[in-house]
Amino acid sequence: MEYSYDGEDVEQFLTGYMDTVEGPANGRIAHRVGKRWRIQIPDPSFTWSELCSAGIHLTLRISAPTSVTFMVYEQYAMPDTFAVLHHEHGRNVVDNIRAQGAGRYVSSPDGSFTLQKGSPCVIRLVPNAGGQGEYTIILPHTCATEVVSIVSEAPVYPLGAATDRPRWTHYGSSISHGMQVASPADRWPERVAASLDLSLADLSVSGNAQIDAAVARTIAGIPADVITCSIGINLVNADSMRERAFVPALHGFLDIIRDSQPKTLVVLMTAGSCPVQEHTPGPAFLNDDGYFVTARRDIEHDEGALTLQRTRELIDDVYASRHDAHMRLVDGRELFGPNDVGLLDDHLHPNPEGVDLMARRMGALMRRILNEEVRTHV
Repeated sequence: MEYSYDGEDVEQFLTGYMDTVEGPANGRIAHRVGKRWRIQIPDPSFTWSELCSAGIHLTLRISAPTSVTFMVYEQYAMPDTFAVLHHEHGRNVVDNIRAQGAGRYVSSPDGSFTLQKGSPCVIRLVPNAGGQGEYTIILPHTCATEVVSIVSEAPVYPLGAATDRPRWTHYGSSISHGMQVASPADRWPERVAASLDLSLADLSVSGNAQIDAAVARTIAGIPADVITCSIGINLVNADSMRERAFVPALHGFLDIIRDSQPKTLVVLMTAGSCPVQEHTPGPAFLNDDGYFVTARRDIEHDEGALTLQRTRELIDDVYASRHDAHMRLVDGRELFGPNDVGLLDDHLHPNPEGVDLMARRMGALMRRILNEEVRTHV
């Protein structure tokens, strides 16, 4: 007998998402920001980044050979890789599988998009010698992913949520999104969550950590034990705010979260080191040589223009003014500092060695912060 799960039936196997929509292959595509909020940001860059499947997992408990069919839709020519974790004897065996024949994501200026089908990607799973198998498939973070179907010779079950695992929501830029690493398992938020056994809700949105109220409402609606917010680099890169807008926007962003989660630990993280933006306002752009540089500014005196150093100072002021016993401040240079900038291959994004460094430092930092929070509020 064949057991098949498709359409909305596949949602029970997904984690790390807010809602799903039907895809061109009649499967389900997971969104990381809920529909009510994501339509408030009709920007093609945000629409694409939010739709990328960063942090979204498919979990399965099988007792017979099982095939999982996906479609992937890419905007850029990047490796679209699934990380398949086989949970065996208390450890995870990781197999990275590259999707072939990707479909296309085509954006419009109003933030809408169309998806054009490519070839399906089929991942085949087999149980252990004992007749059981537990798998987690980490979806690619570089593209939109449609879960088309799950087919097996026996019933398939989700692994289920581990209710005793601390719940972590992370908000960040492309440095968190990790487009520069091939495997989604190697992204630093994934590595930290795995090392500390955290349940991760990932709102890493390349180019779009713009302290949008819509994203704050999404964060507020996800039950969490700890929320980390990495803020600064995208605001400067995009030259999207001056001081006058930034300070009240940051207060508003935090207020939205606090209204729903008054006692959740919130960790405010300033930007790591990035020489091209430390003392120079944006916008930044990618030049013909593949490096990020800042644009020339022809205005005489740009009052209130933001640099990375200035965002750190203003975030310090906001933190100090809130007198929040459940908030911590972290200087992002603890994770990636002036001595590490040689690992910025394009002058902006850490290369895989830099991502590894951030994962190790962030893991140690999170462990310390969580332990301190337990001791303080026991």
